[in-house]
Amino acid sequence: HDSDRMPIDASQICEPDKQRLATSADISGSPTMSSSTITAEGKTPDSTGSFVQSDAVVQGCRRNVSALPATPCQPSDPHSGSFTVEPGGRCSNPLSEASAGDVRARLSRAQELADNLLLSPIVQPEEAGLAQREAGDGPVYWQSFFIVWSFFCGYASLFGLQHFIKVRFGIKDDSSSASHDFGIATSVLYVFNLLFRFAHNVVFGCFSPRGRVYISVSFMMAAILTIAVRILLLESYHLGWVVLAYSMGGIAVGSFESNLLTCLTPLGHRTKHVAILGIPVGVTSVLVGIFFVMGPPFYVPVMAVYIVVAGINLAGMLL
Repeated sequence: HDSDRMPIDASQICEPDKQRLATSADISGSPTMSSSTITAEGKTPDSTGSFVQSDAVVQGCRRNVSALPATPCQPSDPHSGSFTVEPGGRCSNPLSEASAGDVRARLSRAQELADNLLLSPIVQPEEAGLAQREAGDGPVYWQSFFIVWSFFCGYASLFGLQHFIKVRFGIKDDSSSASHDFGIATSVLYVFNLLFRFAHNVVFGCFSPRGRVYISVSFMMAAILTIAVRILLLESYHLGWVVLAYSMGGIAVGSFESNLLTCLTPLGHRTKHVAILGIPVGVTSVLVGIFFVMGPPFYVPVMAVYIVVAGINLAGMLL
C-alpha cells in the first residue's frame, strides 16, 4: 500500500540492504535499487541518497526509522511526487488520497492495455486476406465453377446415358435376368459413392484434400474412358467392364465433394457459391444439352459424348 511506503535517508538503511545495493551497483556498473526498493516515480535514488523503500525494507529498518522524531516532512516537488526527509522528521505519504487513487487507476489501466497487447494475436497478412475473403470482400475464382461443372457432366453421363450402354449389350428393358444383372452392375455407382463418403479419409488418407480432388477427377476420367474405349470403341461386351467403370465413378463422386469444399473454403463464400452452382449446371448440360445434340439434326454419337466429357474433366483438372 502507498501508506506503507516511507522515504528514508541512505544513512538509515539497515546493513543487509546496504550490501544488496552495493552488489547491484557492482553488477550493473551504476547504483541501482533492488526489486524490493522503489521511489514514488519508480526511479533509482538520486545523488542525495534519498529514496523510498517498500514495506519489506521498512520492516527491516523499523528500529532506525522509529528512532527519528515524529515530525512530518514535506514534498520538495508536489508535481513530481519526489520528497526528502526533513532533519529530525518522520516522513508520511506525500500523496493525497485522491492523487494516489488517480495514480493507481492509471497504473491499472496501463497494465490492462499491456495485457491486452500481449494476449491479442498478431494478424499476419495472409490471415487478414483470409478474413477478407470469408467476409465476401475477396475475389471470385471462377475456375472452381468449371471444375465442378466438368466433373458433374461426367457423373451425369454415367447415370444418364447408361441406357445406350445397355442397348450396345443387346439387353432389353424387361424383367429378364440379363436386364437384372445389368441393373446390379450399374448400381455399384451409388454403392461406392456411399462408401467413399467416409472411406476416402482412410484409403486416401496420405493425400491432402487437393490431392484427393485430383484423384477423384482421375477416377472419373478413367470410368468414362473405360466405357468409351473398352465397351463402345473396342466392343468388349462384358459386364465386368460395366462394374469396373461404375465402381470408379462411385469412388470419384464419393471422394470429390467434401475435399473440394475443403479446398474452396479459404477462397471465401462467394467462390464456394459459384462452385456449387456448377452441380446443377453440369447435370443439366448432359441430361438436356447432350440429349439435344444426340437427336436430329446433329446425331452426335454417344461415344463422342463420352470422349468430350472426359476431355473437359482433363481440362478442369489442369486449371
